[in-house]
Amino acid sequence: MWKSVLSLSSDQKQVFAQLPKEYEQGLALEIALLGNALKELNAEAFFVDETSVIQFIKSAQAAKGDAFSGITLAQVKNATAEVILSEQDMLASIKVDGAYGGDALTPTDIILR
Repeated sequence: MWKSVLSLSSDQKQVFAQLPKEYEQGLALEIALLGNALKELNAEAFFVDETSVIQFIKSAQAAKGDAFSGITLAQVKNATAEVILSEQDMLASIKVDGAYGGDALTPTDIILR
């Protein structure tokens, strides 16, 4: 059923879920099947916003407005690095979040942070 509600954005970097008007009585969706639907869209590496997924599933079951207007469920995210400084311990740490279908960090990216 996910196939009927999911679509890729024109730039291929976001996955939207929108309930078609023919489902005015609502639609039951299973979160466990979302991964297969994303794979069909070649979006399995995208960052999935679980809060948005749950919100969409609840809205779709109840046939509420959010489901008909559309919600972004997944998107491409580039890797990020954040330098965390601790003045008391004179300690510096780097927090790195991996890429979700986006660009990886290069050593230059980390040095410039």
